Formats: sequence, C-alpha cells, structure tokens
Amino acid sequence: MLESKLKNYLGQTCFETSFEDKLGYLEAQMQQYNNFSQIRENFELMLQLVKSNKVDTLVLDVSKVRVPWIQANDWIEQSWVPRATNAGLKHFLLLVSKDKFSQLSGQDLMQRFLYTTNGLQFLVVDTAEEMLETLIALKAKLVKAKSPKGQ
Repeated sequence: MLESKLKNYLGQTCFETSFEDKLGYLEAQMQQYNNFSQIRENFELMLQLVKSNKVDTLVLDVSKVRVPWIQANDWIEQSWVPRATNAGLKHFLLLVSKDKFSQLSGQDLMQRFLYTTNGLQFLVVDTAEEMLETLIALKAKLVKAKSPKGQ
C-alpha cells in the first residue's frame, strides 16, 4: 500500500505518501513539526515503500515544514541513501520550503548528495510546477533510453 499517514508528537499529521500512477513515482509530503525520530520514521517508511513497490523515483515535498531538519541529514546521508539506492531508487526530487530554516536544511542535504549519491540523482526544485516539469523530463528520458535504437 503506497498511501500512508503518520502523526507527529503533537498528534498532527506530519507525513503522507501516495503513488502517482501516470508518471510512476512515489510522492511523500513532510509537514508541520518533525523531530529527529519522526524524520527517521518518515524516511524508513519511504524506504519500505520504495523496496516493496519497486519505485525508482521519489518526490519529497518539504514545502510545509516549519522547522529546520538539518539534524537528520547525517543519518539520511550515511544510512538512508545507501539503503535507498540498493533498493533501486534512482531519482530523488526535493521540493523545498519557503521557510528559511527548512531551506537551509534542504541546501545542506543537497550539498551532501553532491558527494555521496551512489548513483542516485538528487534534484532540488522550488515550486510544484518545476517539480512536475522535472518529472515529465525525467520520465521522457527514461522512456527514450529504454526504446530500441533507431526509434
């Protein structure tokens, strides 16, 4: 099952996942307030869904996060990324927040991905429109790459 919801320590929905059939990607949305243990739980759920559903593209929308989450970036880089790439994840799009602290967290994660991606393509986008355009372009490249030569 690709649709899930998790609540934070305040009882608020802080994480949701869904699958977009047309473009074939897992979308996850982190929102409100997430502490380190909640962020780990969110990422573990995404990893479980990537593995069990053989998803190669993940979109994480952090545009509604209201606190910095930089404290989780070491764990994401060192523990989660290697396991996600081993599970078959090839593309990770991060839709960043307008909140300055959350933006700093996203920028820090992006810098880490420049050096430790293990074949995972990591892209940061600023708007939902840019995210959709990027997904369409990614999927078009994948389809073209899978086509027999000469077509």
